[in-house]
Amino acid sequence: MADRVTAREIAESIRKRIDGGEFLVGDAVPSVRSLSHETGVSTVTANQALRLLSKEKLISSVPGKGSFVLDSAMAKKHLHIGIIDQFRPNTSHLDLPLLDLIPQTAETFFFGHGCRVSRISVDEIIRPGNFLKYTKGLDGIIGNLFSASEILDHVLASGIPAVSYLQDFVHDFPVSQIVLEHTAAMNSLARHVLDGKIPEVFIIADDYFNGIARKNALLEAFARNPRSPVKLTEILTGRMSVFSDRNLYDIAFDLVKRLPGNLVFCTSDTIAWPVLRTFIDLKRVPGRDFFFVSYDNSEAYGFIPFGRPMMTAVDSRMTDVGARAARLLVEQIRNREDEIHIVRLPVSLVIRETAFRQSQSGKNDSHKKTKRKGENAYVF
Repeated sequence: MADRVTAREIAESIRKRIDGGEFLVGDAVPSVRSLSHETGVSTVTANQALRLLSKEKLISSVPGKGSFVLDSAMAKKHLHIGIIDQFRPNTSHLDLPLLDLIPQTAETFFFGHGCRVSRISVDEIIRPGNFLKYTKGLDGIIGNLFSASEILDHVLASGIPAVSYLQDFVHDFPVSQIVLEHTAAMNSLARHVLDGKIPEVFIIADDYFNGIARKNALLEAFARNPRSPVKLTEILTGRMSVFSDRNLYDIAFDLVKRLPGNLVFCTSDTIAWPVLRTFIDLKRVPGRDFFFVSYDNSEAYGFIPFGRPMMTAVDSRMTDVGARAARLLVEQIRNREDEIHIVRLPVSLVIRETAFRQSQSGKNDSHKKTKRKGENAYVF
């Protein structure tokens, strides 16, 4: 009597178990006798199933010992990737889709390369005992792993391949990282300030790793010109996890009388929008009364609360970061690499004419610039 289950069906079942992480490289798959017992087929059919997997170079059979998963199985495997959603500040002025750009772009890359993706909330995974629950069976992890030390500690202990993104400097931990490079953009911004004879720059920064790194990058750009007459005033908002729109409004209100002719620099759009909204509500117009620059360039990604792009920005390349981080993780897993990679992505300064006066928009700048498609803006 013919077996009810075919050899191909048994082979497909084992293949799925390899894909799902039940059998890792070097693990033994069920023997002919075990398969025959589990599925109710003859040993002939069970042996045919293993031979099919062997032909695909997913397993290797060793006489007298069994059949084992090969490294080459990883090249055929549909990887299961965990995306740890980045920390979201407790503010209301940015749409969640904007904050989700990096993981969304990474997810699109993974889907395009046949990966299965699980989105994991930071709030959930940092709870005691939840890390193993959410990462079981994952082939890799991607996310802003330095947003919570508990996550990083668990990732390092687990040995799961990982890539961390949304960073502004290299962290001293053995994990691959996508890092933003600020020097060229900050030099360009400092040059515009000096050429425009702007007397004072107010630097509003969140008191956190990335905010401090961005603030310091601008300070270093001015420090490279020791004779700079520009006064630099630093204002720290506190940790992003605790500041609110209200204290940002208070900061902006306190600056109003000092705005004319000066420049405000915010280390993220999360800070910038309530500050700029306050200035506009108080009839202070960027590009006319003062100058305004912020990190992230959310206006380029569809968040335009004032009807048109108006803010000179340091573009943190969110979509590039997501795609590059995803590619790096897949390459590491497929190639079975243990080497740590640091990928630096240079940010760019996007000068919009509503933020700098026409004479100061950078058109006489000797450095290379590109007209931004669809708007009055120049990219340096």
